[in-house]
Amino acid sequence: MKSINEIQAEILNDFKTEFDLVEIKTKSFLFVFSYVLATALYGLYYFIHQVRNNFFLDTTKDTKQIIRWGNTIGKERKRGSTAVGKVIASLTDSAINPSTAIPLETILTSPLGNEYQVIEVKQREQGEATEPTEATGEEEATENPVNGDDQGAREEAAKLVTLVIRSLAIGAINNLSAGNTLNFQSVLPGVTSVATVAEGGIVGGTDKESYEDYKLRLLQVLRSKRSGGSKEDYVNWVKEINGVFKVFVLEAYGGAGNVGISFILDDRTNIIPNDTKVKEVEKHLENNYRIIGSSLEVFKPIERKINLTITQLFPDTTQVRENIRKQLQELFKQEADLSGVVYRSKVDEAISQAEGEIRHNLVDCNDLRLAKNELATLGEITWQLPTSAVESNSPLEDENENEDEDDDEEGEESEANGGDEGNEDEGGAGGEGNENSDES
Repeated sequence: MKSINEIQAEILNDFKTEFDLVEIKTKSFLFVFSYVLATALYGLYYFIHQVRNNFFLDTTKDTKQIIRWGNTIGKERKRGSTAVGKVIASLTDSAINPSTAIPLETILTSPLGNEYQVIEVKQREQGEATEPTEATGEEEATENPVNGDDQGAREEAAKLVTLVIRSLAIGAINNLSAGNTLNFQSVLPGVTSVATVAEGGIVGGTDKESYEDYKLRLLQVLRSKRSGGSKEDYVNWVKEINGVFKVFVLEAYGGAGNVGISFILDDRTNIIPNDTKVKEVEKHLENNYRIIGSSLEVFKPIERKINLTITQLFPDTTQVRENIRKQLQELFKQEADLSGVVYRSKVDEAISQAEGEIRHNLVDCNDLRLAKNELATLGEITWQLPTSAVESNSPLEDENENEDEDDDEEGEESEANGGDEGNEDEGGAGGEGNENSDES
């Protein structure tokens, strides 16, 4: 689109032509009038430009227009989801009724300020967290049914209460791993103030789909040819579920006419879906996109953790290590391929692209072909310290040492050459003296 100055220049040229003028001074009426006209025309051109861009889905940036396109083709924006999980709370006395002490809709908060609501209270079985009594000598364990330590463990276990909680807000920020702690927002008599996230964590929280991602998904639907159950159809249908990042469609899965569907989640820490998510996708496809004459199976990939060993890292700092870990997690998510190949070169490249990394050495890592239905994820990273002082030096230090060695060698050579030149000079002078003596 033309700028105001470009429009004004065209208007001034028209004025010169119409009024047969050679020059229009900047303070003249025609110059000021041309600027006013240029400004008005610029506003009109800008409006037309915006209308044109908003008319097409691939060029629009108007969120209302994107939503209108989605409604037109019947694809709603993903609203995001809340996180659900279990926490373990503790009572001060095992005789307290947990359902009375911890009412439903009780609020817990995380250190980040995220709020969670109790939706179910479950008391643990008394023997769930205890260990069997060991037998002594030749006597059987049944002859000593309860000792003091075991009785105390049972009493402590009876005080533990399992709470099912759900985040009040949507978003992946509400997901928590096992071992994290939450605090009760208000004081509850007979209940300790801290609860611990149970095994399995608090999961399922997804962010609301951004307008840019929503627009790209709509464009993918419009550009793909609908053929009543093609790969593109299944990919688009499964991506309508919150949190789905990539979909794998397997034709003739287990026989002719069968379709296998697997997928991964848009989660940096755990991209493998759980059974609940698999059932959600399966139900979504069965209820909305059932294809007559085909059998559908939705399954989660078999996770294959790839452990890596990195040595000679420079600079070897906590931040650089964390940057490398994030880069590798993103690599395994973006390059995820069911039954594919993990290439060493890709892993090396991802490490090199981590912010702050200058040098590293990837140990015992070769190309790996995955088995059927396997999907590679990042496992444990072992950081090996340098085995010698030479390995611990930075590349710059190594170069400086090499330069110093070169300088020392050059110095020794120059001294040797200097001594030889001195001897030649002395020999030459002596020869001239002999010649003079002979002439004399």
